[in-house]
Amino acid sequence: MAIAIPGQIETDRFIIRRPSEDDIAAYFAAWFESFEHIKPWFGPWAKEVPTIEKVATSIREAMAEWDDGKTLTYLCFEKESGKLVGRAFFSHLNWDLPKGMVGYWVRKGHQRDGVGSEMVQALVKMAFTDLQFQRLELYVDPRNNPAVQFAEKLGFLYEGRMRNYSYDNFGTMRDYLVYGMTPFDFKTAPKPSFAFANSTPTRHLSALVV
Repeated sequence: MAIAIPGQIETDRFIIRRPSEDDIAAYFAAWFESFEHIKPWFGPWAKEVPTIEKVATSIREAMAEWDDGKTLTYLCFEKESGKLVGRAFFSHLNWDLPKGMVGYWVRKGHQRDGVGSEMVQALVKMAFTDLQFQRLELYVDPRNNPAVQFAEKLGFLYEGRMRNYSYDNFGTMRDYLVYGMTPFDFKTAPKPSFAFANSTPTRHLSALVV
């Protein structure tokens, strides 16, 4: 089985595409501006204030992991302004099934603009159509009420609570809520209110899929 991974997706308002070195400055600006918003909910990578050097390394690592099929990172740009307004990614990928986990963050000042919904729904559609996923997971810190509501709004089903999963970036032990989606769930999930213009395959993973 061969899988063609889109390197770019277009929706009504956004271009969502794999990163390149040309994005370093824009990604630094978005991350730096959103640092206090991101830090509580993500892992060690989000603990310290980003520097341009750290961002450059992050972009290059994301590009390499994209090519290897280990993690698929996408940056979300407004069509009208060209501004980078979010990041989404597939991690914990298992191409034998295939399955993975989706994560995301939205730039400060754009959390109520529908960026998260459009960006994540675009990736969910990609997961179950282009990537032929049999399972997609979303982990949510139970203290992050908007993220809990967001997962349920998109049609992810609550599957359980992992207690004492990890320390957050302030040293507090935290749980994670596990949400999952299968092809059946995807078919019955709320449909996006926006249109998908097109997707552009960039990478074929036939060598990684049995």
